Amino acid sequence: MKKLFVLISFWAMMVSVDAQLVQFGVNGDIAFDRESSDNWDGDSAPKPDNGWSAGFKLKVSFPLGLGFDLGLKYAEQDFCYVWGMYESQGDGSDLSVSSGSVKDKVKMISVPINLRYDVKLPAIRRVVIPFAFTGPEFCYAVDGLSWKDIESGELNRDDFKKEDKTWNYNFGFGVIIARHVELSYIYSIRMTESLDWADKHVGKEISSLYESRRNKIGVTIYF
Repeated sequence: MKKLFVLISFWAMMVSVDAQLVQFGVNGDIAFDRESSDNWDGDSAPKPDNGWSAGFKLKVSFPLGLGFDLGLKYAEQDFCYVWGMYESQGDGSDLSVSSGSVKDKVKMISVPINLRYDVKLPAIRRVVIPFAFTGPEFCYAVDGLSWKDIESGELNRDDFKKEDKTWNYNFGFGVIIARHVELSYIYSIRMTESLDWADKHVGKEISSLYESRRNKIGVTIYF
């Protein structure tokens, strides 16, 4: 009986500890203040849908505050690329031979992985916990850029290389309220592009209409 009591007590203690160290929840974020780059005339540039994502999140915290979190999310984001082909003239100027653009909404599965530090101050840790985080976000396009615009004119899909696997780098900060509601600010930097030339050489340019940096607000509800 004594051994059984010790075993039950140990199991109860481990469950209590695990409840504090490991948390699982639903997560979502929405981007805002996304700017067009200088690659497009600001008056005629299409306005982007800022993008959003939603899914699940697992957070693991260690006693000293260090830990990590990882997510599995469905995401939608606007992409727009402009390109041009040029020939050098005798006077040193460039003559445009062909130009165009493609704009589409890309649907992705994203997996963010963050190293984080939770500031667990003894006096307020049950009420609010500030934290900071940083890490990569890997994305796979399940419905990527279409080719309907690219196939018109002198160019076709063989002139371009479409990349379905891309990644971003994120960092930010936030607070956990009452151990179950997490609010965060995310600064995301796109590290790879979804479209590029298949054969790169002088006289070809391709660039994204939208800046690579995005600001996002995220919310997580832990069970």
